[in-house]
Amino acid sequence: MIENVGKAYSRNKQFFKKFDKTRIIKENIKKENPVCFDVGAYQGQSVQFLKKVFDNPLIYSFEPSLNNFEILKNKEYKDNICFNMAISNFTGETIFYENKISHTSSLFKVNIDSKDSVVINKGNASNNEKLK
Repeated sequence: MIENVGKAYSRNKQFFKKFDKTRIIKENIKKENPVCFDVGAYQGQSVQFLKKVFDNPLIYSFEPSLNNFEILKNKEYKDNICFNMAISNFTGETIFYENKISHTSSLFKVNIDSKDSVVINKGNASNNEKLK
């Protein structure tokens, strides 16, 4: 059983309070009809986001998981071209590792021994304050 998966939520929440993804994208992409590549498209969350950010994006979505690909394709987003394949640095075939938490599926095997949480030394209040 993988016990530490998902414990990063509170850290991510703090990060996204300061990070404005829409602003950064709009500052760097000036066109309202850009061509976008959604690599690891999962079930279309990035497609939904990009359609809110831009007036008329053309989005090429690549999703190797057949289950997620079918969900994405069946949403029938306008100007979204879907491919049931992975993007990598080589041509050929390889193993695609599908995990119980499907958005963590990858061409790389998950290290189940990794830790997803940080232990804070309670005796050092100055470090605790920096992480809040």
